[in-house]
Amino acid sequence: MRPQQRRSWLLFYWGDIMTEVAKSQDIRSLVMAGIGQPKKLTLDLALAFTERKFTISGTQFGVWYSPLATDEIQVRFNESRAEQILFRRTMILAVPFTEVYITVPAGMTGNMTLLYGHGSMDLFRIFPSVPEPFTAMETVLTAIRDEAQGDVLPEGYGAQAVGVAAVEVIPANPDRKGCDIQARWDNAGIIYVGYDNTVGPANWQSCHAAEGGYTWDDYRGPIWAEASIAAQEVGWGEW
Repeated sequence: MRPQQRRSWLLFYWGDIMTEVAKSQDIRSLVMAGIGQPKKLTLDLALAFTERKFTISGTQFGVWYSPLATDEIQVRFNESRAEQILFRRTMILAVPFTEVYITVPAGMTGNMTLLYGHGSMDLFRIFPSVPEPFTAMETVLTAIRDEAQGDVLPEGYGAQAVGVAAVEVIPANPDRKGCDIQARWDNAGIIYVGYDNTVGPANWQSCHAAEGGYTWDDYRGPIWAEASIAAQEVGWGEW
């Protein structure tokens, strides 16, 4: 073979190789393009329906978003006789399917976003935002912290005259952590303390002579008092 012919043959052969490489890359790109690329399906939860068929395919299926954590749908994969599976927000299932049958119960509102696609679970993994149970837990922990630590300012305090008829000394207050009362140092009678206007000598939670007192922790209801004689006085405070 002459040098010029050999060079032409090599160029031709090299061209065939590069063409095949390009084809392989195109095929690989087409295959990889569909792996781990989720597709979206939006459901209007206000529109209830039963066993509606959706011709979609994939190997993973899940709920990406719904207005409430309690929003739910029922899904059958591939055939209407298959077992129904319940889905809620952030739930995902690895299952090959070419069609799904979805049931949306009545009584919900807003849009639910479904994601589905092909590929491995690692490529399709859902990383949700902080779920509601954790935000609710934060609220509870904040309330516990606020309950455990003292306030900078009191809810209120003062003095209240008490006679032989029951009188409300401390009104109910949902914002307080506790409260206390103390009989005036020079009282001559007994102070009967209770939680409503039925308090008296025969019905009391505690009773106090001069300088006697009582403290309530975690009680937010009213405190009533009645004295054994007229013109007595108690001091009170809440925090």
